[in-house]
Amino acid sequence: MALLNTQIAGLHQTHDSLNQERVLAWTQLSNGLTAGMSGAELQFEVASMATRAYRQEELKKQIARLRQERIVQERSFREAQKQRKILDNLRERKLRNYLQVRGRHEQQQIDDLFMLRRSSEPWS
Repeated sequence: MALLNTQIAGLHQTHDSLNQERVLAWTQLSNGLTAGMSGAELQFEVASMATRAYRQEELKKQIARLRQERIVQERSFREAQKQRKILDNLRERKLRNYLQVRGRHEQQQIDDLFMLRRSSEPWS
């Protein structure tokens, strides 16, 4: 999950950089148009803006995919934690039951030994 978080943060930074580039490009385009930009320069700027927009959309898709993957991993992690707790509880319950049965068995042996000794003593 940490790796996914790092990747998502990196993609956000790239997306933010592209946004800054886009704002700067619009400013330069506006200044260029007022200064009398040629048709070729205008076409180049428009193509560059389209490329930037495409890259931003691809980044958005990548971010969404990684977020979805992170959600799946978080669910999987929570499910694994839940299963581990269930197994720990079962293990503890089995141990308690075993100790209880062993204690009863030991008590039964002590009681049997006591009765055996008592029955073998002569009556006074």
